[in-house]
Order: sequence, then C-alpha cells, then structure tokens
Amino acid sequence: MCFLPEEHFIEKHEEEVIRRACRVNTVLQWLHDPNLQQLCDQHSSIKAYSDEEKMRALYKWVPKWNRKKKDHLYTVLKKTNGPLIADLEEGHFVERHKEYLMENIIGVRAVPSSLRRQYTICHHLYVDLLGMGTTKEIMEAIYEMVPSWNGEQKNNLYRALRWQNPSLIKELESRKSTDVVLIPSQLGDRCCLCENEKDFSEIQPERVPDAERALKTYRVHLPEAGAFLCPITKLKFEVKAAVTIEYAHRSWDQDLNEAELQAWLVAGPLFDIRTDAEEVAAVHLPHFLCLGGGETDTAQMRIAHFVEAGLTLEKPARVTRFHAVLENPRFSLLGLLIQPLYNKFFRVHAVVVLYQILRRITTLNLYLVPNDSSLIQAIQDAEEKFHSVLVRKPPQTITPLYYDSCYTVSSSADLKIIPRYSMSYTEFREEP
Repeated sequence: MCFLPEEHFIEKHEEEVIRRACRVNTVLQWLHDPNLQQLCDQHSSIKAYSDEEKMRALYKWVPKWNRKKKDHLYTVLKKTNGPLIADLEEGHFVERHKEYLMENIIGVRAVPSSLRRQYTICHHLYVDLLGMGTTKEIMEAIYEMVPSWNGEQKNNLYRALRWQNPSLIKELESRKSTDVVLIPSQLGDRCCLCENEKDFSEIQPERVPDAERALKTYRVHLPEAGAFLCPITKLKFEVKAAVTIEYAHRSWDQDLNEAELQAWLVAGPLFDIRTDAEEVAAVHLPHFLCLGGGETDTAQMRIAHFVEAGLTLEKPARVTRFHAVLENPRFSLLGLLIQPLYNKFFRVHAVVVLYQILRRITTLNLYLVPNDSSLIQAIQDAEEKFHSVLVRKPPQTITPLYYDSCYTVSSSADLKIIPRYSMSYTEFREEP
C-alpha cells in the first residue's frame, strides 16, 4: 500500500502565509544560512519589494526543499510572526471561518466554476453543484468535501471566495498579525473577527464640572423609553421611561486590592453610575475582549460591584461582542473582570494613541493600550498637563492583539525608542 507524504504546515497554509506574513526582511535574514545559499542570493534581489512579494518569491523555492529546510522556515515564522502561526494552527482559513462564510458569501454560483478551473472538483461535481436550488445548499455541499481536501485545494476555495467577496475576506483576514497596523476608522466597535452589534440610538452627553471644576462626569437626558448609546464611553442603556443619568470613569487601581488584582483581570472600564435605577431596565458595560476567535471563555466573566462591604461579583445576563449586559441593575461602581486561569492567552481590541511633546527635538509618546475609554481619558489627562499635542490618526489596530504580549515599533527614520511597560490605571507618565 502506498501512502502520500503528509503535507507540511508551510505548504498547507501557503496562500495565507504569503498574504499575511510581516517582518519578511527579518525572516530572510534568519534564513541566511550556508545550507540555503540559493535563497540568500534570491534575498539580495528582492529587498525592494513588499512583504507579500518577498514571501511569494520565497515560496518559489519551497517545493525544492527537504523537510528539514521547511521545518526551519516554520521555526523562523513562528519566532517572527507568532500570532499569525498560532492563528493558522487552529486550521485553514476556510475551516476557521466556515459558519461566517456560509452565511455571508455572495456570488456563490461562480465558486464551482472557479474550483473546476483549478482542478479542485471534476466536471460531474461541478454540474451537481450548479443544479442545487439555493446558494446555501451549494456552500453546504462544498463544505462537505473540504475535510478530505489537501492544503492546495483549500487554498483554491479560499481564492475563489476571495475573488467574489474581496471586502468580506479582507475583514476576516488578520494580516500583518505581529505589526500594529492602523485602519482608517474612529475608535469604536470595529474588528475583523467580531460581528457588529445591533445599533442603539446615539445620544451625546454633556460634561459636568466637579468640585475642582474638572469636566470628568458625563450626563445624559434620555427623552423616552428606548435603547441609547454614549459614543464617548460606549456605555449603553435600556430605559423604561425618560430619565437623567450621570456617570464617570473610576480607576481600578484605587478600588481593587492586591489579592483581587491577582485573582482577576480587568476586562473593561470601571464606571460610577448615578441615576434612578427603577427607570433603567439594563446597562450594557463595554469590554475590550475580542470574542470573535472563540478563545475567550465568557463564562468566567463577572460584573464587579463595589459597595460598602467591598467587592461583590455578579454573572452578566449575557455577553455580546463588545458588551456585558446587567439587567435590573443596582448602581454602584460597576465594571467587568475575567478570571485569567481560564484565559491565559486571549485577544483584546487595542488602540494606538500618539502624542507629540513640543520640544526642539521631535519627541513622541506612543501608547499601545486596550480599547478602554478610561485608559484613553487618563492618557489624555496626563499628556495635557505637559501641553502635549494629540497626533490625529486612525487609532484602532486592524486586528485584535494578544493580552500580555510584546509588539514591535519600527520606523524608516533614525530614531531612539525608549519602551516602558505599564498596566497602571492611574499614572502613565511622571515627567514630559
């Protein structure tokens, strides 16, 4: 009996690695090995190209390699593109996103034709697929074949789907996984892995001065029963009648003791909410966890209440892509926590905030933080003390990042980078 050799990981995921890998110059440098002299020669001729073009040139050599060389490339990719490889190890793109693709793909009747041209299916199967009544039936039939396909056949399906639905596929792709890449959108509920939530009516809050005349408290007048969103804090309220609500950010560091900080991880802002609770049917507390990858166990999420007796925890009525819902709320300090024991490596929605210090020498403060409105406000307050200027740019990273992971900041210009790690919710910077 004859067995075909098992397909190597880098061949199985060829198309996605080519499209999504970053820091390819580093990849090529690490492959600069006496045993790969031909590749080194190729390296010198493709430096000026994009990462995708370089990877495509690199892959032209892969079919000639033995398993040891392929293993070496896999090791290098794992070191330079760790989140990408971790993502791919969960399965092929068309398998990871099966349910979403089956529900949202358009132009399905053109897919069988593309698969036939690429010799993925025979003419007989092509005719059978076109004879099916609905697009859903076609996709279901295609997906029944997928488990028996090799990586190249799955790549062909990926190409066919991408040809018909480029925007949808781009949304799902977390390309450039190890770089912080920005998208042209404002801070908000946008993620390539997460579906958008049902829209609430936006209502702009007013700022209320406190005893020190600082505008840190928000107030909204909700005119009638309904569902409303504060676009600044992302708080959502479902109310039974007209009501006025005041709310402000609070610091977790001031209210969680050391033992509680060891037992729980912060999953969103902490709010001090004041209103007539009888008129509020539910409050939707924002969180920054990315639930689209299925890695985070939301059963371990709790709503924290801070009362006179101390910290109490309550299970949310439900957890959505960007919020946890507390029904018939009792108002105190409210925020979201999650147990790290079950969620050691999970994705978070993140933002890059950039400030310029007005000095003779250009100095920038770059913050990579979870998409937490209280953190972003604390950064703004700290920077304004030193008269720094916010650099206007799209803030949100194109893909969710991994909690407690390190990311690289690079530039083509000659500059000095001084990294500083901090998870404090109080002080970000003591001096300019």
